[in-house]
Amino acid sequence: MTFDANANVGPSVYDDFEFEPTFDALEAAHDEAGIDGGVVAPLKPPELDFAAANERLADEVADRADYVGIARVDPRVDDAVAQAERAVDDLGLAGLKLHPWEESVSITSPMIEPVLDVAADRDVPVWVHAGYPGVSHALSVRTVAQDYPAVSFVLTHGAQLDISGLSLTDALLLAADTENTYFELSGVYRRDLIEDLVERIGADRVAFGTNAPYFHPVVETSRVTTAALDGAATSAVLGETIRSLVD
Repeated sequence: MTFDANANVGPSVYDDFEFEPTFDALEAAHDEAGIDGGVVAPLKPPELDFAAANERLADEVADRADYVGIARVDPRVDDAVAQAERAVDDLGLAGLKLHPWEESVSITSPMIEPVLDVAADRDVPVWVHAGYPGVSHALSVRTVAQDYPAVSFVLTHGAQLDISGLSLTDALLLAADTENTYFELSGVYRRDLIEDLVERIGADRVAFGTNAPYFHPVVETSRVTTAALDGAATSAVLGETIRSLVD
């Protein structure tokens, strides 16, 4: 089963997408790429109301057996903890998602800690848009992951952005120095990084994702299927890894 570890649906404050940020368009793009389902989070909504966006998402995934919803949380708002708790306890969402770049708050900020406490208390994973300078650099993520060993962190884009130089080195250091981190692969165009991650930490900590609708699932799937991985590793990366976290 091919399962997308990082998909998103709108409405959204942004409009620069490969296709419309609707669930119907996501399903069509997944079908085109041979993807069976995935983990879906809300995009940043125009009204900046993540509580409402999480409720919309919960309604949409309720009728889609092959999709799992996770809640987007802005740690700066006064009721961030209550929103996170409601998303898991009442809406039945399977995890939390933080976007330090869009919310302009460092992953090491004390504002993040209460949200991570919710995840630790409820044993749900946390997605982090990782690799952004100043707010979610790989070595900053390493500090937080080490401080919260009970939380499983899914790090987007291989925990880096420019796929060169020290950003690769730091992502691999993060991988080696933690055991509770998982590396999602959207936008990772260098197959050697995919192969290095699998070799160094195992396929059970590496997960295929698309970051749809920003990237197209057909392209993102090819990054894994053309990498030099054996069959078992390919199966793990394409779906088994992330399903083990959300099932």
